[in-house]
Amino acid sequence: MLLLPCPHCKAELADDFEVLDGGEVGRLHCENALCEQQFWYMFYRCAACEEETVFTWQSVPAPDELTALSCEHCGVPFDEADGETPGQNTTRGIQ
Repeated sequence: MLLLPCPHCKAELADDFEVLDGGEVGRLHCENALCEQQFWYMFYRCAACEEETVFTWQSVPAPDELTALSCEHCGVPFDEADGETPGQNTTRGIQ
């Protein structure tokens, strides 16, 4: 199960069935009735250590934010681990 913390209120949205796509920026709404704000997320599986890292933002992340991402488990920058910058050509649900 993947947990995505809302960057506004810190409530965790659960992706119980792991249906969200990894490696691309997507948009969700917080399920906390006191918040219900939209936020952007991305999760990425590290090619170096095989662990997943979840990122959430209050607004659409800038390209330089995406290129600066690294694995929270082993610290390897994602663009060094597999030669591809997370989210570089993929944004879903952003209008």
